[in-house]
Amino acid sequence: MINKNLAFLLKQKTRYKILQGGTRSGKTYSALIYLLLKSLSTSKLKSSVISCTVPHLKRGAYRDFKEILQIYEVPYKENKTDRIINFINGSYIEFFSADNEGKLRGLQRDIAFINEANLIDYEKFTQIDIRTKNEVILDFNPTQKFWLHDFVLNIDKNRYSVCITTYKDNPYLSKEQIAAIEDRKHDKNFWRVYGEGLLGFVRGQVFTNIQIGDFIEVGETYIGLDWGFSESETAIALVSYNDKFLYCKELLYSKGLTYNEIAEFLQKNKDYNVFCDSAEPRGIYVLRKNNINAFPCRKFNNSFQQGVKLLQNFFAIIIDRESRNLYNEFSNLVYIDGRYKGRHHLIDAVRYTLL
Repeated sequence: MINKNLAFLLKQKTRYKILQGGTRSGKTYSALIYLLLKSLSTSKLKSSVISCTVPHLKRGAYRDFKEILQIYEVPYKENKTDRIINFINGSYIEFFSADNEGKLRGLQRDIAFINEANLIDYEKFTQIDIRTKNEVILDFNPTQKFWLHDFVLNIDKNRYSVCITTYKDNPYLSKEQIAAIEDRKHDKNFWRVYGEGLLGFVRGQVFTNIQIGDFIEVGETYIGLDWGFSESETAIALVSYNDKFLYCKELLYSKGLTYNEIAEFLQKNKDYNVFCDSAEPRGIYVLRKNNINAFPCRKFNNSFQQGVKLLQNFFAIIIDRESRNLYNEFSNLVYIDGRYKGRHHLIDAVRYTLL
């Protein structure tokens, strides 16, 4: 029986095929059957299935695929060490985790299937994407917005297609499984994500006014700098704003840099005043000795909270589309149980230009 997910994969001709759905909607199973059909019908086809970790891979996609092979009695040879399934026509499907750098940056493939793409960061997706010749399949439970929504769904709409499914699209669920899902309709966010397959809400998300775009200078333009070394990254951001819009661009996000190395990096941006965390006056002194217009930012009681409020007051914060770390910080900062949680070094660099 061809379900909605499999019919979608067989029909669509786009490069990016996105399977968004609730729990038990058959996303992963359908993608694996699709890969099997493509592998058997095309000689020497090279496909990869990627999960976030090896345990996730073993108990999920790899186990499911072995089950599919058994059900349909497909002849194959297995390389158990490298988790590669070889077929008699020269096609193969390899299974590996995104934390395997050698595989991630390895040879070109024809098709990639990224299982639960929301558990893999954008940089790893990039390494997979640029090494995939034809198709990239992504599936995920839409628990919250992630890089796919801002970096993939912002490209030419003719290059991607999306299929949204729910448990109702899976004809193989038992009555007990359906009841277990529907018993949770009272939990609004659970039901929205896992019951209806729609994008969920992040509890306590601090910034709801962020967008992806190109950096432009719209008014006052400065550089913000948050010091770091071994425990945290030195974060530097270029910021421009007017009454309604704030544009920001990540310039540097790196550990282990000395004051002189930071000063050398800033030489190409000498036209801008640099507002720094005032906690390191020696660093500011070194920057000034290197002809950088560096100043300590003004500090107030509850300065982080005040800076957050200033940022929230903008109609939109436009984050440069290449600023991955900056985007991750803004999108993942939450306020729960009276505390801010999440990394905010680049956010600090941005807010120093406002205080």
